[in-house]
Amino acid sequence: MAGDAREIIARLTRQERELASREFLAPVLAGGGVLVRLSGLVARYRVDPDWFEGWAILRARADGVADVLREAGLAEIEQYLRPLARYRMLLVERAGRCWSGTAA
Repeated sequence: MAGDAREIIARLTRQERELASREFLAPVLAGGGVLVRLSGLVARYRVDPDWFEGWAILRARADGVADVLREAGLAEIEQYLRPLARYRMLLVERAGRCWSGTAA
């Protein structure tokens, strides 16, 4: 059983290194972090710069930080959202850059 645990830890370590060598897309709220799934486990990364807000292409670092490389394009965002369930909403009220809504 100890061998199995070492194998799992080694696999997760390899995947974390692979993630650090790749770019990934995520929605980011100012001051918030992003979550990335690795083999069913969720890793949380703080975003640098912390003031960034929007859809970003990021690269994770070993210290738990994801660097914003650039803002994501519309085609990239659409590809990210395509497999997710769709819900119709009625936008009711705007407060700055945020909207309140209700299900249609």
